[in-house]
Amino acid sequence: MANNKKGLWYKFFPNKSNDMFYIKQRVYNNGIITKEASMPGLKFDTREEALKKCEQLEKRWNRYDITDGERDEQMTISELIAIYLPMCRDKFSFGDFKQKRSTFNNHVMPVIGDIQLGQITRRTIMKYREHLVGLNNAENTKFHKFSNLSAMFTWAIERGYIEHNPCRLVDWPRRGATDNSHLEDWGSENMMKLMLWIDANHPRDRAFFEVMTQGVERGAVAGMRIRDFKIEESVVVLEQNILDIVGGQPKWGIVKGRKREVPVDTEQYKIISNHIVAQGRFLLNEYGIKQTKESPLFNRYYLARQETDLIKSGEEIQWLDPDWITVTSKRNTAGAGLHPVKPHEWRKVLRTIHRELGISIDDSAELLGNTVLTVAKYYTPKSSETLKRNAQKVLELKQKRLKDMNVEQITKHASNDG
Repeated sequence: MANNKKGLWYKFFPNKSNDMFYIKQRVYNNGIITKEASMPGLKFDTREEALKKCEQLEKRWNRYDITDGERDEQMTISELIAIYLPMCRDKFSFGDFKQKRSTFNNHVMPVIGDIQLGQITRRTIMKYREHLVGLNNAENTKFHKFSNLSAMFTWAIERGYIEHNPCRLVDWPRRGATDNSHLEDWGSENMMKLMLWIDANHPRDRAFFEVMTQGVERGAVAGMRIRDFKIEESVVVLEQNILDIVGGQPKWGIVKGRKREVPVDTEQYKIISNHIVAQGRFLLNEYGIKQTKESPLFNRYYLARQETDLIKSGEEIQWLDPDWITVTSKRNTAGAGLHPVKPHEWRKVLRTIHRELGISIDDSAELLGNTVLTVAKYYTPKSSETLKRNAQKVLELKQKRLKDMNVEQITKHASNDG
């Protein structure tokens, strides 16, 4: 019998230093201990108390749970979601939390929300999976909607609400490979073409694009204020971003990770400075609003097209909505005859241009505010043709520099001196 022992078991041991009894958690496989962990939170004065606790743990439906909570099999999935969302709110960014909440409200609860925890079967999860597969979403979107449900069940296991993750009983929806091929032809020439087109068609957007095309995240762009642009140092300081618009006012959040400083060159410094002055004059003349250091660097109405009549609508000035950034980015790139680029894709474009100019991946990571590993994995094009073209451009750039330095003449002098 002992040779067939499997699963999780508990054993108590005396501690001679303090005469207390402690419990160890052991995992058996065919009678062999494959894993052992101490449980310092469980200590007892007598052998009888320790033995009784071991027996309780081994009889529980989920023996990893030491909270003494009771499993409620009649709780529905919707009721579990109502417990899960508030408790995990602070562990995710606002965007991630909003996406999870949308998944539960619009997909999980309408399809399987009334199923009790004790009645979840493979058929239940298959029903949800088939619902996702039937949606007209991208493969990655379906995969993430399924993984949101699986993550909740994993959380529920840790807290003793269910015994196992039922999502593991079925095949997950297919996860598509990220295709960035449409960005691999982007380079400094395309960037210049875009900026010239913006100057000729929507000059109000120029300063906005100068910041966004530095790889700044959408929420941070929307949350930028005048004080974030340090004119003396020619840098844009990213400390906060807009998480949401509530009652026409922004809801602030701290930018993930360390505070970032995005350097701007002389031309960008001039463009953004002129933009701040022009925007302040416009708002003062049209609306009687005096700009302060806390004012948004990019105001929604200031960015709006003349033909939309938003500027002359007389409505209250509002903050730049993150969704407006997506629309503006895709519309301008398409209008310039280029493949439409989403806000986050500018980070991939920027790394493509950096490679073309011979900028190291370490410097790219510093500018993007990421680790080198992240930049290499997510923001670097993998096409061999693109690699060859960029390598050739770097070689031509080096040759031009050598020619400008008159290396041949230097070499001759060196040989004569020898």
